[in-house]
Amino acid sequence: TDKYADFIDANRKEDPVERLKTLKRLIHDLPEHHYETLKFLS
Repeated sequence: TDKYADFIDANRKEDPVERLKTLKRLIHDLPEHHYETLKFLS
């Protein structure tokens, strides 16, 4: 799937609670090495 498009769509959600919930799910679903890189950068 196109993860980039999923993140863009999630960020366009009007409801901030729903936006955050969706973004957290997408981050959690990243491949392990991408998730670890994101953790390192944040």
